[in-house]
Amino acid sequence: MRKVLYQSDLSDEEWRLLRPLLPKPKHLGRPVSWSPRWILNGIFYLLRTGFNSTLVRLEAAQLRHAVS
Repeated sequence: MRKVLYQSDLSDEEWRLLRPLLPKPKHLGRPVSWSPRWILNGIFYLLRTGFNSTLVRLEAAQLRHAVS
């Protein structure tokens, strides 16, 4: 079981149902940097919030602080 960051994140049960429907990764080119689950969680977050730019700015500031 994984930590849910947002209400729009996929539950373990939802992910178990969706995972077999996704295409298999290809072994050509660059290695995959992000898991398909993270990408889908991001898409669902944007669909749910309507891309609220104030939330993005807050998270970007936290990320910049964590990296520096």
